[in-house]
Amino acid sequence: MAAQLAELVIGPPRAPDPDRVRGAVDDAIATLGCTQKDVAATIGHARSSVSKWRSGKGRLSLAGILRLSALGAWSACAFLDGRLVRQRGPGMIEPSPWGGRTRKDWRRIEHEVSQAASNDPPPTLRSVARATGADIQALRERLPQRSAQIVQRRRAWDRDLANQRQAAAGMLIANVVARLRAAGVDPSRRAVEAQLPKPLSLREPALQAVWKEARSGP
Repeated sequence: MAAQLAELVIGPPRAPDPDRVRGAVDDAIATLGCTQKDVAATIGHARSSVSKWRSGKGRLSLAGILRLSALGAWSACAFLDGRLVRQRGPGMIEPSPWGGRTRKDWRRIEHEVSQAASNDPPPTLRSVARATGADIQALRERLPQRSAQIVQRRRAWDRDLANQRQAAAGMLIANVVARLRAAGVDPSRRAVEAQLPKPLSLREPALQAVWKEARSGP
């Protein structure tokens, strides 16, 4: 940080461009391969502050510039110009990003996520994040289209599975009602539920509607 501050002091005076600084913040988070939340925690700022930096609703403090630049050993002057330039110098100790955490291989992660997006049955985004070693929020920020595709396919699969389950349960309830009637037993709710396997229950509105329809039929 001393080297960063010295560079700002002896460097040519300049008025930082807010748009370029916002771009540098986005690039820094993307390059480090971590989430906005992780960045905020590492540099000792609130997550809302980092969010405001990225949206242009807030300006970086000097401490924020120095700490964020230090994460990637970037030049503070270049950072204010919207560029990530590695700072080199005699005796310069380059900090390990994220307190020694292993930097994520986003090329590998993107490849694995692309494969997972076409798997059957469709995985959840949480399971994909767990398998790739990435954070869910990081996947949403770095790979928004693939993440959305995975979520949409999983939701569609869950809906189809629920519809199939409901159709099968409806047929089962209709058969139970028919058997009870054939045996001369009133197909009451209690009588029908006693014949249903767990965890099926007529408390579910859709299944209750099937039972009522079957009971009112001939």
